Order: sequence, then C-alpha cells, then structure tokens
Amino acid sequence: MGDVSDRIGRPTDNGQIGIIDPDCRLIGLHLYDGLFKVIPFDNKGQLKEAFNIRLEELQVLDIKFLYSCPKPTIAVLYQDNKDARHVKTYEVALKDKDFVEGPWSQNNLDNGADLLIPVPPPLCGVLIIGEETIVYCSASSFKAIPIRPSITRAYGRVDADGSRYLLGDHNGLLHLLVITHEKEK
Repeated sequence: MGDVSDRIGRPTDNGQIGIIDPDCRLIGLHLYDGLFKVIPFDNKGQLKEAFNIRLEELQVLDIKFLYSCPKPTIAVLYQDNKDARHVKTYEVALKDKDFVEGPWSQNNLDNGADLLIPVPPPLCGVLIIGEETIVYCSASSFKAIPIRPSITRAYGRVDADGSRYLLGDHNGLLHLLVITHEKEK
C-alpha cells in the first residue's frame, strides 16, 4: 500500500493506466500527462523506490508491456496534435531511470484505434484494435485486416499462446479474433 500521487502534473484526460511487466520486473503507471511512473521489483518481489520518466507523447490512449523482451518494453498508443494515431515502443532502462527507443514503431493507424493487446510467445508483438481495422504489429511483421465498424470495449485471451481472443464491443456483442500462425510466423 502506498501513495503514488505527485505534487505536480496534469491528470490524464483518458484515465489512469496501471500495468505490470509480464516478467514481473516492474509496475508502470500513467497518471499524469507526459509522465510514466515506474515501481521496480527486487529479486524477492518487494517494491523498490518509485521514479518518474518523461513521456514525450501527451495524448496517450493506451499503454501495454510487451512479452518476451530482454528489457521491460512498453508499447504506447497515442494521438498527435493533428489527430493521427501512432504506436511507439520504449525499453525501460532501470539503471538510467529513462526510456530507450524500442524495437519498432508504427505510424498513421486507424483513426479509431484505441486498444492495445499484447500477444504472448511464440508470436509476441501487439494487436492494435481500431474501429475499422485490426492490426498485428511486431519488430518483424505487420498485418492489417478490415472489420465492420465497431468500438471494442473489452478483451480476453482464450488460449495461452495468444492465438484466440474474445472482443466485446459497444453493443454488447462478442467477437472471436483468431490469429493463424505457424510457430513465429
């Protein structure tokens, strides 16, 4: 239990985001525009001193940790000042208490993109859910498919390998998203 509030900073317009690294190395919090709070774990699972990292993207829509990265890596879905949406990845450098540019980025996504779903091994990468498209993106591949206009509000992973997801939309309908793959392809 603790207080993670800061004396300075403007609370985010799109709500607070709290995420945990899949390898249990740290907790990430997006509470204020332009800041990402990091709470590292030690080897015994105890929380260490929290610190803030400056985040260039001000209009953050979603943040998720990626699976199977040597260093904790986040994917940030954001909107720029021209209302275009992009995804950028950052590695969290715990020793330097800063971000290092991540393995990939993707510009000019569906204008309705507002949800990231991290995909576990063997595929890794992330699904970017928009109102009219679903995009799979990783360091080595990019695949987009069109969908009927829909606003996805929730998701749940069906299989441990991340090959099937249930998506719940704004009308209360459930959709099954299936990722067909052979090992990492």
